[in-house]
Amino acid sequence: MLKFGRDHALPIGYMNVKDEALRICGNACNVLAWFNVPDSTCSKLCMVQDMAPQYSPEPMHIKEKKTNDEIEDMKKEIAVETLPFYKLLSYADALDWTLMILGTLGSLVHGLAQPVGYLLLGKALNAFGRNINNPDAMVTALYKVIPFVWYMAIATLPAGILEIGCWMYASERQAARMRLAFLRAVLSQEVGAFDTDLTTGKIISGVSNHMSVIQDAIGEKLGHFLSCFATFFSGVLIAFISCWEVSLLTLFVVPLILVIGATYTKKMNAISAAKMVYLSQATAMVEQTISQIKTVFAFVGETSAIKSFSECMERQLTISRGEALIKGVGIGMFQTVTFCSWSLIVWVGAIVVAAKRASGGDVIAAVMSILFGAISLTYATPDVQIFNQATAAGKQVFQVIERKPLVSYDTKGKVLEVVDGNIDIHGVHFAYPSRPEKSILKGFSLSIPAGKVVALVGSSGCGKSTIISLVARFYDPEKGWSFILRHLNLLPCSLVIKANEFPEKPNNICQLPGDIFVDNHNIKDLEMKFLRKNIGAVSQEPSLFAGTIRDNIKVGNIDADDQQIQAAAVMANAHTFISQLPNHSNDFTRGHDTWEQELTASNRTSCRVADPTEETATAQHHASTKHQEQHQEGTELNGHLTEDRPKQEEQKERKQEHTFFRIWFGLEKKELVKTAIGSIAAALSGISKPVFGFFIITIGVAYYKKDSKHRVGWYSLAFSSIGLISLFSHTLQHYFFGVVGEKAMTNLRQALYSAVLHNELAWFEKPENSVGSLTSRILNETSTVKTIISDRMSVIVQCISSILIATTVSMVVNWRMGLVAWAVMPCHFIGGLIQARSAKGFSGDSAAAHSELVALASESVTNIKTIASFCHEECIINKARLSLQGPLRKSRKESIKYGIIQGISLCLWNIAHAVALWYTTVLVKKRQAKFEDGIRAYQIFSLT
Repeated sequence: MLKFGRDHALPIGYMNVKDEALRICGNACNVLAWFNVPDSTCSKLCMVQDMAPQYSPEPMHIKEKKTNDEIEDMKKEIAVETLPFYKLLSYADALDWTLMILGTLGSLVHGLAQPVGYLLLGKALNAFGRNINNPDAMVTALYKVIPFVWYMAIATLPAGILEIGCWMYASERQAARMRLAFLRAVLSQEVGAFDTDLTTGKIISGVSNHMSVIQDAIGEKLGHFLSCFATFFSGVLIAFISCWEVSLLTLFVVPLILVIGATYTKKMNAISAAKMVYLSQATAMVEQTISQIKTVFAFVGETSAIKSFSECMERQLTISRGEALIKGVGIGMFQTVTFCSWSLIVWVGAIVVAAKRASGGDVIAAVMSILFGAISLTYATPDVQIFNQATAAGKQVFQVIERKPLVSYDTKGKVLEVVDGNIDIHGVHFAYPSRPEKSILKGFSLSIPAGKVVALVGSSGCGKSTIISLVARFYDPEKGWSFILRHLNLLPCSLVIKANEFPEKPNNICQLPGDIFVDNHNIKDLEMKFLRKNIGAVSQEPSLFAGTIRDNIKVGNIDADDQQIQAAAVMANAHTFISQLPNHSNDFTRGHDTWEQELTASNRTSCRVADPTEETATAQHHASTKHQEQHQEGTELNGHLTEDRPKQEEQKERKQEHTFFRIWFGLEKKELVKTAIGSIAAALSGISKPVFGFFIITIGVAYYKKDSKHRVGWYSLAFSSIGLISLFSHTLQHYFFGVVGEKAMTNLRQALYSAVLHNELAWFEKPENSVGSLTSRILNETSTVKTIISDRMSVIVQCISSILIATTVSMVVNWRMGLVAWAVMPCHFIGGLIQARSAKGFSGDSAAAHSELVALASESVTNIKTIASFCHEECIINKARLSLQGPLRKSRKESIKYGIIQGISLCLWNIAHAVALWYTTVLVKKRQAKFEDGIRAYQIFSLT
C-alpha cells in the first residue's frame, strides 16, 4: 500500500501508481487553490493540470479581478442579448391562448375594481354633502349607491379565479414544453459542445433558474402587470371625469412618484448584482469543496475552506448594509412624496370646491383614483424586472434550443448487416475544443483486427481515452490541412476548423489522412445510433445514474429481463457484492465505493456482449502511445486485481431542531439594540395609514363646511408632517432590521458550512447529502432567516402598531361602527394577505417543483458520454417527460385552488366595503351616528 497525505491509501497491484498519484495531487492542487494553501507539497506534480483537464476547473478567486468598468461592460453586453418578449410564448397551443385571453379578461376586471370603488366612495360623500341637513334624503341617496358596491363584489369573484387560474396553468404548460425542448436540444449536441459552450452550470441554470424566470414572466406576473395598468388607466379616466383640474395637477405629481420608484429599483438592482457576484463565488466554493471532499480531507483543508468562505460572506455583508440603508431611504422618500402630494392636492381641491367647479366627493374620487393608480404602477415595477430577466434568460435558452449540433445522434447513414469489428485509424490529428492549442494526437495510426483484445498503454494525457472517444465518434478528428494551418499560426488557437466548413481546400495544402474506419467503412458514413450501439465502453471514472443498480445495468439494454441482468452481473464479476446488498439489484447506487461503482458500470456493456468469452478475455495485444504518437505494439500477460471492500455501517438520521430561537437569542447585545431601535421605528411607521384614513374622510367632509379652505389648510399641514415622520421612521426601520437579518443569515451560513465540513466521509455518501442539496441548504435555505427578521418581523411590528391605533381611534369616533369594522377586519386581512401573495406569485419556486428534472439534467450532462455511448437520449427524454407530469398535475390543481382563493379575497374585500356602507346608512337612518363618523371609523380600518 502507498499512502498520500492523511490516511489516503492506494493499492499497488498492477495499476499505474505514478498516474494515480499525479491525478490525486493535481486534483488536490486545484482544490487547495480555493483555500489559499501553499501548494509546495505538490509543486513538482502541478504539471498534471495539463495532462488531466477534467480536474482543472479554474477557481474564481484566483482569476484576474475585474474592474468596475469591466463589470459594467459585461452588464451592458448581457442586457443587449435579449429575446423579443412575444417569442417566449412560442410554445403556447390553442388551449394556452384561450386560457391567456380569459386570464387577461380577469386581470382587467380586477384592475378596474379599485378605481370604481373610489368612484362609489365619492358618490357616497356627495350623497352626504348634498343632503347634510336632511338625513332621510341622505339615506335614500346612499341606498342608491350600495347595490353597485355589491355588484362589484360579485364581479370580482370570477375575475380573480380567471386571473390566477388561467395564467398560472397556461404558464406551466408552456414552460413544460420549453423545458423538454431545451433538454432535447442539449442531448442532441455533440460531446465537444459540453467542453466549451454547454457547461453543467449553464444547463442547470437553463432548466431551473432561466425556466423559472420565464414561467413567472408569461404567467402570473403578466396577469398582475395587466391588472396594475388597468388600475392606472381606469383611475386616470375616472379622475378626469370627476374633476379634471385636480386630475391635471395630480398628473404632474405622478411622474415624481414614478421617478422615485424607478431610482429605487435601479439602485436595488445594482446592489443585488454586486451581491450576486459574491454569492456566485461562495456557491462555486461550496460546490468545489464538497464535490472534492475526499481531497479536502486528505490535505486537511477544512479550516482554510471555512476561512475563504467566511471572507466572501463578510464582503457580501458589507454590501448588504448599504442595501438596507437604500431600502429604508427609498421607501421613506416614497411615503414622504406621497403625503406631501396629498397635502398640495387636497388644498387645491378646496379652492376648486369653493369655486363650485366640483363637489367634495368628486375631488376625493379623482385624487384617490389617480394617486392609487400611480401607486399601482410602482407595484408593476417588479413585474417589469421579471420581464427583462425573462427576455435575457430566454435568449440563453433559445440559443441552446436553436443550436445546430455538429454531430447529432440522429445522424442518418449506413447500417451494416454484419459487423466483424475491424478498426483502422489512419493518421489522426486531434485537439480538444476546450484546449485547441494543445494537440493530443499527431498523425496517430492503429489497426485493430476483429476478435483481438487490445490494451492502450501510456502516461496520463497521452490520448488513450481520446482514441476511444474518436472511435465512438464523440468527436471528429481534425483533417490534416486544418492541423497544419493552426500550427503554422495561420489560424487562431481558439478556432478549430473542420474540412467540411470550407467550400474548397487551399491548393497549396495537401489533404492528409485523418479518418477512422470500421470494416473499411468510414464511421462518418455510418448511422450514429448503429455505430454506438455496437460499441461497449466503461470509463476509468465510473458514471452512475441516480436510481437502483438494476436501473443502471439496464442502461446498456433497456429491454433486458431479470435473467439478462443477472448474467451481466456475473460476467462483470459484480454478482457477489450485489447479492450481499439488502435489496440486491434494487439497492440504490449512492453509498457504494468506487470499486463497486466500476463493477456496476461495467454491467452495462455486459448486457450487450453476444460472446461472453470476449468480455472475460484479458488483453492479447497492446499499443503504447508516447508524445501523442503511436510508440509500440506487442503482447501483455494476463492479470487481475482483487480487493476486499469492507462494508460501512449506516448512520442514524439526526433529528431536526428548531433553530430560529437559538439564532435570535444568540445575537450579540449590539444586534439586540439595533432590533429595539428598528421596532420603535416600525411602530412609528404604523401610525401613517390609520391617520391617513382618518384625515381623508375628514377632508371630504370639510369640503362641505363653510370654512372649508381654512380647515383643509390645517389638514394639509398634518399630511406633510406625517410624510416627514415617515421618512425617518422607515429609514431607521428597514436599515436596522435589514442589518440584523443579514448578520444572522451570515452567521448561520458560516456555522452550517463549518458543520458540514466537519462530518465524516460516509455522511457525504447519503442521497440526501448530495452536492446540490448541501449547496442549496447552505446558501439558499438559510436566506429564510434574513426574510423572517428583515421583512416579516419588521412588518409584524408595523402592523401591530397600525391595528392598535386604528382600534383606538375608531372606537373613540363611533364604537358601534368600530365593532363592525372589527367584524369585517378578517375580510380585509385575508384579502390583503392574498393580494400580497398574488403580487409575488402563487406558483412559488417553480425550480424547486422541478427539482427532479433539474437533477436529471445535471446527471445527464455529467454522464453525457455514457448517454451518447448507449444512445440513451430518448430514454432520458421519456424520463424528463414523466418528471414533468407531476408538476403539471399539481399546477392544474393549484391553479384552480389559488384562483378560487384570489376570487374570494377580492370578493370579501368588496363585501366588507358594502357591509360598512350599508351599516353606516342604517346608523344614520336610526339617528345613532353621523354619516361622517361612521364612514370615518370604517375607513381607518380599510386603509390600515
